[in-house]
Amino acid sequence: MGSKNIHQKLVVVTVVLISIVVIASMSYLSGKKQKPTVIDIEKNPTIGLSNAPVHMVLFEDLLCYNCRLFSHNVLPEIKKNYIDTGKVKCTIILLAFMKGSQFPANAALCVNKTNPGKFYDYMQKLHEFQAEDEKDWESRSNLIQIASDIGDIDLLQLRLCIRQKSCYDELQRNMEIAKTTMGKNFGTPAVYINGAPLNSLSYDAIEKEIEKAQAL
Repeated sequence: MGSKNIHQKLVVVTVVLISIVVIASMSYLSGKKQKPTVIDIEKNPTIGLSNAPVHMVLFEDLLCYNCRLFSHNVLPEIKKNYIDTGKVKCTIILLAFMKGSQFPANAALCVNKTNPGKFYDYMQKLHEFQAEDEKDWESRSNLIQIASDIGDIDLLQLRLCIRQKSCYDELQRNMEIAKTTMGKNFGTPAVYINGAPLNSLSYDAIEKEIEKAQAL
């Protein structure tokens, strides 16, 4: 009986010790912060105050349907509540992997070069434009007309930049940045808050991450 009691006690102690190790390991893993992703944003348009405490990076393709939905339904609210109030700055990295998207993406980056304050408006108007096929985007007249409708954009410089395909190298570089950043999870739209990728792109989910980043 004595040895049996000792054996039972040893089993209990072993179970307790294992439980402590498991709990400690779980606590460590849950408390361990994920290392922020470093994203190369050089030459890409950024809206908002340069010293805003939270940095949001958005990857988009202008012909991506989900990107259009995000830019219409979510981005304006983020801009109004966080970017325009100085709490968040947003860098937009335009990609051109969908057929025909290099034409509007190049034009948008051209606008950013000559009139950076008009980039956001121009990008949103490009999302609204309903092109019937690739030729509608290839036509410089459509891209110029959209800029003309917005106003205060240097149309001569824009026309030259579009004709010379001045930003195609930047678009290729953006693709390399996107592949490096996202890896096997490549897709658009994609949002990072202070280097952390978001799984959900609803307004509520992004707001939650922004508020969390502000509290750090």
